[in-house]
Amino acid sequence: MNTFESSYKSLIQTCLKIGEDLQGRNGMMRSLISTTLGASSLKPPIITGKKILYNKAIAEFVWMLEGRTDLEFLHEHDIYWWDDYAKDGHVHKSYGYQLRNDPDQIEYVLSELRKPYVSRRARISLWQPRDLKEQSIPCCYTEFDFIKRGDKLQMIMTFRSSDLFLGFPYDALVGYLLLEYIARRLNMGTHNIIYNFINVHLYHEHFDAVSKYLEQDEGRGSLIINDPSKTDGIEINIENQGPFIPAKLIL
Repeated sequence: MNTFESSYKSLIQTCLKIGEDLQGRNGMMRSLISTTLGASSLKPPIITGKKILYNKAIAEFVWMLEGRTDLEFLHEHDIYWWDDYAKDGHVHKSYGYQLRNDPDQIEYVLSELRKPYVSRRARISLWQPRDLKEQSIPCCYTEFDFIKRGDKLQMIMTFRSSDLFLGFPYDALVGYLLLEYIARRLNMGTHNIIYNFINVHLYHEHFDAVSKYLEQDEGRGSLIINDPSKTDGIEINIENQGPFIPAKLIL
């Protein structure tokens, strides 16, 4: 059994059952406010019951890790959903910019985690109010908190807003790869990752697609990481992958 996918399906079902219907900026959504989903680092966040274009998630992670904002890199990896939010070929002051520029938050977190005690300041924030006016769309996941647990590393990834059906499976992998990258830079193992949601939601437009997904059986998936900083350094293999389930991308 895929423990992560079972937890993911359970969260979807909870959202459908007890979520509150709200009118958002981009349509009606059924939302849960302030909830979490935990995932063991020994069980990568892989979804098998529907087709996920994981190579694109990996490329987005590397794009962000390198501090890039350009569409050129994304297009080289067949990623085009950022195009409507770009100007002059760049997604200005978005994820990669916030992560690596003024200051370089990766290096900051590494320095905190190298201290001989457990730092409570090993935190990355992608939410910068001064930059919001220059962003086409604000970052959906906004904080990463790292905690040393002996010789292993734990991470809490916080979402101000998460599209549970379409966006989260990609974002979950991005967070997992960031945890692996930081842990390897420190020669540490990984303890676990917790996904913390301020608002997690299912768009009403996705309800039919969600129902089709919940009917699918789970397959098996494996993740091999040789170098989390390179697109060809990460390999995902899925047995008995579910079908592609069309759903409109809502940003």
